[in-house]
Formats: sequence, structure tokens, C-alpha cells
Amino acid sequence: MPVTGNRKESRRHHYLPRCYLRGFSGSDIGDDQVLCVDIHQRRQFITSTQNIAQERDFLRIELEGIAPDALESAMSRFESQLGPVLARLAETGRRPAGEDFVILLNLMALVAVRNPKTRETLKQSQQEVIRQVLSLIVKTPERYEAMKKRYIDSGVDESKAPSYKDVREFVDGKLYQIDVPRTNLIRIELGVMDGLLHALVGRSWRFVRTTQASGPFISGDHPVVLDWTKGGERPALSPGYGLSGTTVTFPLSKNCALVGSFDGVDMDAESSRRTVAMINGQTLRGCKQRVFSPSAHFFYADPFGNVVEGRRLWER
Repeated sequence: MPVTGNRKESRRHHYLPRCYLRGFSGSDIGDDQVLCVDIHQRRQFITSTQNIAQERDFLRIELEGIAPDALESAMSRFESQLGPVLARLAETGRRPAGEDFVILLNLMALVAVRNPKTRETLKQSQQEVIRQVLSLIVKTPERYEAMKKRYIDSGVDESKAPSYKDVREFVDGKLYQIDVPRTNLIRIELGVMDGLLHALVGRSWRFVRTTQASGPFISGDHPVVLDWTKGGERPALSPGYGLSGTTVTFPLSKNCALVGSFDGVDMDAESSRRTVAMINGQTLRGCKQRVFSPSAHFFYADPFGNVVEGRRLWER
């Protein structure tokens, strides 16, 4: 295993903090165990929070003079603040306030940006930008020659510069692969964080608690879900976190969740089975592959608004 100084470098990176995942553990299966449902393979199994929501080198950076696991270490320091907040939430069941609420909003922003689903979307968008730039460069011989001249003027050997015909065939035939370095993607993610956090702070938040009859909240590998507010004609484009007419849902634990909008008011509420199922349905629609629950006894709303049992996800 690589080392940094006298310290072993961490290579197994959780994109959802374990202290958060433990909030979805079940008392009958163990404090650090969750029911994991693979919605693509339609199977369920019990596993430790150590084994889920993690990828090798997910936060590894490659910058001169900086330890490769510096970001992972910084996340660990944040989680040392987050853990007590989640513990207080589990103990009291009350709406977080003050610094505790700010820490939870930071968690929400981190989870919304720092996950494999969002990173893959970001990577694809960066690749598309590069493809568009290449297409523009070879759109006309004149444009390509102008670009080539700039490179030659900067010291590139003219004899090594390919012809317009060769480059055009290369680009049009897509005879290349575009690799976007992980460090570049992480830099973009961190740049998005501040704006996203401000958008979350500007929302009103409904703190929703479960009841014995409602069943628990579930989480997933992409638990912060942004959607157009239900009702009326919905725009075709994906929403943004700063737009009115949108709702953000985030399960904090198996017992409580936050629902944020620009059109509501801050309030606390115990919820019916339908309300919990609707929030669970949003969580399901946001996830990439896996759902996490304290037990098999949960409910979610299907795309038609019907409240169904969780076992529908794995029973054939």
C-alpha cells in the first residue's frame, strides 16, 4: 500500500459518510448493518456500512506537493463534526438548529455533488465539450491552419504537424478516447459546492418524522434528490438547485428527512405512510443502483403514486 510520509495512504473512500449510513441500520440486524437492495439485479442482502457507498481512490488527487489522500483526510475531519450532530438527532428526534443545521446542509451539498452518479454526468459533459471543440477546430481548413500556426509559433516542429485531411478523418471518425483526470473532476465538484450550499440555505425546510405506522425512511447511493414540484405542467429540462418550483428531498436517517422548497415555510411534522412513501419514492428515483434500509419493511411510491411494499424491489 502506498505511503505518505510515515502514514499509510487511504485508498478506500466512502462517498457517503459511514456515520450517516449508520442512521439506516436496523436494531434487529446490528448497529452497523443495513439491508442493501440492488435495484438492477433485484436482490437484497445484509451488509456492513464499511462495504457500501465506497469506491477505491474516489477522492484521490494528483497534485504536486499535496498528499494524494489529502481530500479524504479533510473529509474525515468534517465527519468528526458530523457524527455528533447525527447522534444528537438520533437521540432527540428534534429538528436540528443553529450550527447543527448548517453542518447538515454542508453534508447535503457534499452528497449532492460528491457521488459516482454526478461525477459520471460531469465527466460526460466535459468529454462532450472537448468533442465540440475538436469539431470546431476541423470545421474548415482555414480554421485548422490558423490553430496550427499558433502552435508552430509557440515552438512546435512544423514537420510534426499533421495535415488537415488526417486530422479531419481522425476527429470525424472518433478515432480517439477522451480521458478527464479525476483531479480535474474533483476541482470542478469543489467549485460547485459554495453555490449549491447558498441555494440550499435559501430554501425553507420541512423536517419530517416517521411514525410506527409509516415505516422507515430509506437512503441510497444518491440520496439528495432535486425535482420539479409536483402539480401542473413540468418543464422538459432538468431543474437547478436555485430555481423556484423545485423540491429537494434528503433522508437524514431512518426516522427523519428534510424536504426543501422556495415556496414553503420551515415546519416540523409527523408523516403518514403515504408521505414517507413519497419521499422514499424520490430517493429510489435518484439512486444509481443501491438502496439502504434498516429492514425489509418499508414503503415507497411507484411512478404512478401507488404506495407499495419494499419487497417489490427484489421479489420476482
